Amino acid sequence: MTQAELVYRHLQQLPESLVSEVFDFVKFLEQKQPRLKNQEPRQPGSARGLIWMADDFDAPRETGADMKTKYKETACSGLAVNIIEMLRH
Repeated sequence: MTQAELVYRHLQQLPESLVSEVFDFVKFLEQKQPRLKNQEPRQPGSARGLIWMADDFDAPRETGADMKTKYKETACSGLAVNIIEMLRH
């Protein structure tokens, strides 16, 4: 028995309202399918030059240990804040 035959057998047992939902879903799949077939695979780097990236984009980010020497935090009204920012206000 094919998949289509199995689906048909199950459809015969569903109430009309659910058959209508299944039909809507089938129409959705049919509309989606041509877009997938005609779509060419994306090539990595194909947008190079179209989008600006910082020179250090691929550089490792700062870790928490790196930031400990640069920033200090304290509690102010129950919220952790940067001391430098707190003193500016």
